[in-house]
Formats: sequence, C-alpha cells, structure tokens
Amino acid sequence: MELEFWLLDVSYDIVGGVPEVQLWGLDRSGNRVLVVDRSFRPYFYVLPVGDPEEVARALRQALTAYV
Repeated sequence: MELEFWLLDVSYDIVGGVPEVQLWGLDRSGNRVLVVDRSFRPYFYVLPVGDPEEVARALRQALTAYV
C-alpha cells in the first residue's frame, strides 16, 4: 500500500516486546495519519579503539550475557 503524507513527528516505542517506529503526519486531505513499522531493528554504531577483532570479541561476549 502506498501512502503520501506530510511527516510531522517520529516516535519509537517497544510494544509487546517488539520495537516499532511510529510516523505521525497529515495526508493531502488534512486527515491524521499514523504509520507503524514493526520491522525496524534497533542498532548502534561503534568506533572501536584498539584492535577491531578484540573489540568484536568483547562485544559478542557482552551481548551473549543479555540473551
């Protein structure tokens, strides 16, 4: 489905344990629009200091503690 609208605000939330991006806006007729994207996966960037392989290994170890 294609939808054209004027983007007013973007929000992020976790609903039922699933991250989602919420896009709030107005369509051409002035109707309020909310588009929800539940396919979004959180991410972050890392600027490694030191050996990249060591940093990657440390990150994998840290992440397995949370899974």
